[in-house]
Amino acid sequence: MPISSGIKRREVLKAGTGTLGAAGLFALGLAPSQAKASDKNPSFKPLYKKSSTQKPLKTTQGVNAFDPIESIPTAEIRALRRLTFGFKQQDLTAFMAQGGSYDLRLKNYVNAQLDGYQSVFPPTNDPDLMAELNKPDSGFTTLDDSLQTLWQERVVAEPDWPDYTYPLVDTQFLTLLRSVHSKWQLAEILADFWHTHFSVEGSKFEVAPVFVHYDRDVIRANMLGNFRQMLEAVTKSTAMMRYLDNASNTKWGPNENFARELQELHTLGAVHSYSFTEEQDIPAATPIAGSSAVLPSGLKAGYSEQDVRQATLCLTGWTISTQWSDGLNNGQYVFYSDWHDESSKRLFGINITGDGETEVEQILDMLAVHPNTARYVCRKLCKRLIGDNPPDSIVEKAAVVFNDQWQAADQLKQVVKTIILSDEFKDIANWGAKTKKPYELIAGTLRSCGGITEKLARPDMSDYQTNLIRGKDFAYSQTLHWMLGDTGNRLFSWATPDGFPDSRPAWLGSTPLVMGWRVINEMFMSYYPDDPHDPDSDWSSFHPVDVVAITSSALSTNNPTARNIVNYWVKQMLGYDADNPGSPQLNAQIINKLIAFMQQDAASPDTPLDVNSNGWDNEPWQAYVGIRLQTLVASIAMLPDNLLR
Repeated sequence: MPISSGIKRREVLKAGTGTLGAAGLFALGLAPSQAKASDKNPSFKPLYKKSSTQKPLKTTQGVNAFDPIESIPTAEIRALRRLTFGFKQQDLTAFMAQGGSYDLRLKNYVNAQLDGYQSVFPPTNDPDLMAELNKPDSGFTTLDDSLQTLWQERVVAEPDWPDYTYPLVDTQFLTLLRSVHSKWQLAEILADFWHTHFSVEGSKFEVAPVFVHYDRDVIRANMLGNFRQMLEAVTKSTAMMRYLDNASNTKWGPNENFARELQELHTLGAVHSYSFTEEQDIPAATPIAGSSAVLPSGLKAGYSEQDVRQATLCLTGWTISTQWSDGLNNGQYVFYSDWHDESSKRLFGINITGDGETEVEQILDMLAVHPNTARYVCRKLCKRLIGDNPPDSIVEKAAVVFNDQWQAADQLKQVVKTIILSDEFKDIANWGAKTKKPYELIAGTLRSCGGITEKLARPDMSDYQTNLIRGKDFAYSQTLHWMLGDTGNRLFSWATPDGFPDSRPAWLGSTPLVMGWRVINEMFMSYYPDDPHDPDSDWSSFHPVDVVAITSSALSTNNPTARNIVNYWVKQMLGYDADNPGSPQLNAQIINKLIAFMQQDAASPDTPLDVNSNGWDNEPWQAYVGIRLQTLVASIAMLPDNLLR
């Protein structure tokens, strides 16, 4: 029968932890696999129990919602926690070698990250990622296919549903591999940002078959370049054409979906909507203080419903090649003049002087140079890189660069450097103002642990049983794919065009936190049938991330004691070094409870433990040490300290 820990989850901390603290420490309870050990060992110690003496802990402005946080990471660790998907000691070592001061190290690190990234596939200058992609039988089949090949083989050929969707699934798994293994972590953070900014639901009709192209040739190829060029690439992309229906926008049946989101989400932002206000009552656009950009004469400060309708008419005939448009049916962008509305048009207080296809190009020019586009996009970038409420000072600084460099080939790279190298980014008061989304937590935990022990494989989406037969890697990969969906944060799955929320409150509900915790636990202990061909087969455990082997190797020359094990994993995942008096430390109460959990009835926290023990032992403290270790690492991953960025 199960052993009670003697404490309700909500009582883990007495006061002030909030939803995140409670959910983070919820991970420190017993997993089902620990019940067996508890039955035989009534003195088994749970990680947390109610304390009547706990006092509020010290806080700072940036982390005042997370009372268990007592120490703030060093500047270098804070930077890496923001600019990578997951902290790694190797990253810190490389960062510290970048110069003699933090400012110089940060500058050199950012320059190297942004200048070294290449969007081409295969990523030959990314050795760890290439090693993963080159593992045998990983299942990827579409990653280097051209748009025309994707369209012909995945749309025109009308394959079965799994083959139809593989470009999307390939991209989802490749993106996870990039987040965990890529050398170019800052580029991966930015790819995630731009996929949210120009969000496309991957599973929508005729989007999944071309998603490789959208990720590789539209988002990644432009995200460090010029926003105006990126805007046109998105507008012409097959995925966006299908997702927001501009492919079917004709003079006989205008469809305003894309025209609206072009203004409301991609450029000016809803904050600059004037709704049904007449043009003469909309104020003129005012230049950003300090900007030298020349604005078109008469340009208005925002957009109205009339501008949405006029942009819709300009976009008629911007479609993709199908049997119903030009008849070539190659899935590529085409301007089909027969569908275009040829009436005169006026947007943002300016007459459109273009003709046919060039009308949209004029609109994109006006939006790209607009000062409120600069402010809107830069505020979103600052929100992603600094905090939910970034200081106006850095938003304006970045907007000046965005506006002044609107025609530069590396405009977006310049903007990102401006934000990251700013005093506002470095200001300790802005640390901890965001929390990780479930995907970031899961990818980050994998990265801190060194990745999946064997491999991630693109599963066969046609049949669960087929994945079991193909091997445990395929079975686990499919499980991970669906469990990410349960968190609400499976890649490229947000249904509405506003993209995944990028604010702390959106991800502090019970579903994303608890489901994220379940995925984390699944990483360290999963199950696989003994006979995949037998549907009634018994199932045995295996370890997608083998923390027992990692710990055994790391502590081979150092006694694997409870204290050493805890200190090792806290250092690996958070960067807090117990052997360095100058390092920030995890809250002492939490450290002591983690150590007590690993120690159990051992004589002291310095008694050597057998981490390979997964059964009962004559020495009670040696029972199920390996299983305790898996729970320990999952618990550290879910601590509030690890969820902050």
